[in-house]
Amino acid sequence: MTVSKFRFCIFIFFIVPLLNISCNPYSGFLELDYDEFDQTFHKGWRSLSDGNKYKESAESIIYYINNKAGLSTEQLIYLNFHTGQMLAFNNDDESSLKFFYKCFYSDPKNNSEQVWNVYVSATIAFLEKRLNDLIKCRKKLEQLPPIPFRPHLRFVKSFIKNFNDSYKKAYEDSLNPLFDN
Repeated sequence: MTVSKFRFCIFIFFIVPLLNISCNPYSGFLELDYDEFDQTFHKGWRSLSDGNKYKESAESIIYYINNKAGLSTEQLIYLNFHTGQMLAFNNDDESSLKFFYKCFYSDPKNNSEQVWNVYVSATIAFLEKRLNDLIKCRKKLEQLPPIPFRPHLRFVKSFIKNFNDSYKKAYEDSLNPLFDN
């Protein structure tokens, strides 16, 4: 081995790890706090979904979940939900279900958490093409007090109306101001 090859090997194996260089394209997201990464439009994973990069959005959320220290149970619920959404938007319903099943409050303590659990159940029922369960979820949501600024019932009604369509179509249809719920 020549001296230059030896120096190169030393650099690669000993120096590069000390520089803390990451080859992951999502590592910069770890600098964002949870609200910036998950809840702020055009930031974090949403910056990728804005460009219809749903698979990359899901990958970035998974990376964040696996590498961001100190995430609360509630934050993990929403991150897993958004991962499922991005996979479903990318027509990967089977993979999305693995994440949606992680999104339930194990012991709902208030109306908001109860509504959330029914909404997650409805989302799963839609993806698994279980219309009867989806209708049951709609009826449960109609009986629970609504949550301000949370259009869960509207989404579920759109899932029923668009039952044979993709998750993305059903979700986006519910956002249309002309949606007749």
